[in-house]
Formats: sequence, structure tokens, C-alpha cells
Amino acid sequence: MNRLAPLLALSIFCRCWTVFGTVDLIFPTENELLLTGDLNGFYQPTISKRAVSGRFGFVRTNGPEPPKYLERFHEGIDIRPLRRDSNGVPLDPVLVVADGSVVYVNSVSSRSNYGKYAIVQHSFDGWPVYTFYTHLGEVSVSTGQSLKQGDRVGILGYTGRGITKGRAHLHFEVTFRIQDDFTTWFEKEGKAKYKQTGTNHHGDYSGLAFLGVDPTKLLLASSKGESLSVPEIFKQERVQFKVRVPSEGRYWYWQKQFPFMVEGGLEVSPPPAWEISCNRIGIPLYFKRLEKPIKRSELSWFRPNLSIQEWFTRGLIQGRGGKERLSKWGRKWISQLTWPD
Repeated sequence: MNRLAPLLALSIFCRCWTVFGTVDLIFPTENELLLTGDLNGFYQPTISKRAVSGRFGFVRTNGPEPPKYLERFHEGIDIRPLRRDSNGVPLDPVLVVADGSVVYVNSVSSRSNYGKYAIVQHSFDGWPVYTFYTHLGEVSVSTGQSLKQGDRVGILGYTGRGITKGRAHLHFEVTFRIQDDFTTWFEKEGKAKYKQTGTNHHGDYSGLAFLGVDPTKLLLASSKGESLSVPEIFKQERVQFKVRVPSEGRYWYWQKQFPFMVEGGLEVSPPPAWEISCNRIGIPLYFKRLEKPIKRSELSWFRPNLSIQEWFTRGLIQGRGGKERLSKWGRKWISQLTWPD
């Protein structure tokens, strides 16, 4: 008898049950031009003036103009202001997209590329989701404050490095937390092993401890009355690569947050190793149990691609043409994902 069968059946049942807790969002500002298809009116571009540069994904470049391809990843979406005063200062209120609790506020603009910003934690049928509201001109909330959907978070602005008044916008993210002890990881692994520099001003709520999905998909789905559950959000993501990772005899923070991703659930002991299916930016989508131990994390599969653009993985994978392998940054990402909570 397969000892995992009952647990697998329970896992499947739980997945079906969770579809009722949907991620129902409102727009974070008055700008809803996305709904009319006016993308130039909705997205604030970079100095490149390409509207695509305000979207989520690989939409920017570090290379010379005109670009051969867009390889630089943008973690959220940049929303234009609709209202300004006589001096051109934006006036648009920024609203929380769903009920939640403020878990972090940065009020010192110079301490982050995000400028002044707030992070709100939400619970959708028990699944944790976080939203980021950044480059704010004014923050109206404080850490620990409970918010109802539509409450004001602040005023849209242009704080943060490289943001001018003319390019004022709200950078908005819908994201998930990789680890809950970034502070210790940063000091013991980030600095020592991966040569991370600078000061961690934001503790466990550093933006480096989160990975997100495209907010526009969720905003559009909500506006159509077709809001997705958290399991459905992950299900829509495409598997780009798989890695085999030693389990170290424990379950990780990500697995504890989203046990429906774990083959057999969490009620049995962890196996010697896992094969993790991930989307192109490293969001885990499924954990397959492996019975044979491995000594070192390794890439086990990579989806063949027809274009360079489709290959990009935030630098987690290097090499092409069947010679793909984990990069130094890929091992850094695994180090964060498997860090003790």
C-alpha cells in the first residue's frame, strides 16, 4: 500500500476547498485605465519612454539603446498619477487593495530604492499574501495597523533613487515571503558567502525576502468577478526549471505557508531530498519527494526555449543549449528558500 495515498487524497481535497478564498482586489489608486486598454495612460514608463517598462516581468534593459532584448526584471507595476497640483506634485491617494495589516513602514526615503513605502499582509482563506506600496510622497499608516479594503495607505509620490517629479508613480507589488528570518540570513550567509554589501535597514521585511506575481492579472480578474484563489494563482504559473535540493530533515518556511504544494503534505517526515518545480523567477510551485539523498543542490531540468527572452531567470540559471546549471545567484536563492525559520 502506498503510505502517501491517504495524504495525497487529503491534499487534493484541500486544494479544491481553498478555491472559495479568492484574492479579490481593488485598484490601489484612482487610475483604472488598464480596464479600458489605455496602457500608456496606466503605466508610467522609465526614461526609455517605453510603456512596457512599467509592466511586470522582463521589461527593461541594462544594455545600450535601442535594446536587442529586455533582460532586466521588474518586480511590480508602475501606475501613473491622474491628479497633480499647480506645481506638478501628484495628489492621488493610494489605497489598500484588500483587508490586511501593516507589517512594515519605511519613512526614510534614502534607506531604500523604494523610497517611502508600506507593506501590508493579507490572509486569503489562511494563505498569506503581501502587497507593497512604494515611492510614496506621504505614508498615512503605521506598523501593526489594521486596514479595510479601500483605506488610505498614503499619497502617490516620487521618493526613491532616480525617480523625478515628472515620473512620479506608485510601484505596486503582489508578493509572497520566501523566508521569515532574513536578518540572520543576511548577516551569516548574505554577507559572508554571497558578498552582499550595505546595511539591512529593513530587517526581516527587506524586499530581497519576497518574490511576486503579475498584479495586473489579479486586478483584471477581480474586476471581472473572476478572482483567483492563492492555489489557483500558483497553478497558472508555468514551470521553467526544476532543482534537486537536500531536505536537511525539515520542512521550510515556504512549505509551511503553502503545504498544498508539498507531495504528501507535512504530516509525514521530510524525505532525504526534494525536486522543486519553479517558475522562471524562482517561485516554488511543487515539491516532489526524492528517496535518494543528494549532497549538493543541482539543476535537474530546464525548459527548452525558442528565444533568449524566454530563457531569462533573474540570473538564477546560467549556460544555454543543454548546458544550463545553477549560478552563484541561484545558490543564493536556494540558501534563502531553505534557511531555518
